[in-house]
Amino acid sequence: MDVFENLFEFRLPRWEELPDFGIYNDQLVTLVTNSCKKLYLDSDNILTASMINNYVKLGYLKKPDKKKYYKGHIANLIIITALKQIMSLDIITKGINYEISSLGAKEGYDSFCEEFEKSMEIVLLVISDDKKAKEVLLGKDYSIKPELKGIKAATVSLCCKLITDYYIENRGSFKPQKQIIDEGEQKE
Repeated sequence: MDVFENLFEFRLPRWEELPDFGIYNDQLVTLVTNSCKKLYLDSDNILTASMINNYVKLGYLKKPDKKKYYKGHIANLIIITALKQIMSLDIITKGINYEISSLGAKEGYDSFCEEFEKSMEIVLLVISDDKKAKEVLLGKDYSIKPELKGIKAATVSLCCKLITDYYIENRGSFKPQKQIIDEGEQKE
């Protein structure tokens, strides 16, 4: 199985699959690292005990209860660990807080997992050589030269990051400044 097949089949643990009891820092490191290691080329030091302590100290993660971390901590830390590669901790934390206030912790976390997996499928299909799958998914041919696949993945990531930053900063309201009408004609 190649890297892309591993990513295509990648799945984050859902809320109900997270421990129902408190776990200590070292157990948290192991759980989150195992959950997110396929998202990193180098799986060394994805998460350390000192990173967790710093996240707590800086307010990105709630303080543990008697040195134990629970579902909310675990879910937030999985999201932080997945997204910290492309977003600032401030933006990630704002996004988590927004989703919790909008959907609640369980639904917000599970929605993140589902949307992440769907996005991964879409991006992998966009950069794949499977023209039929792309046509079905996207409605038209998005062929990419093999030497441009890395650039395409990077640009998709950047576009997604920019849209996400805008969406979070505007509290869920996404209204582009200009609307494209016909053949380059723009409406303010």
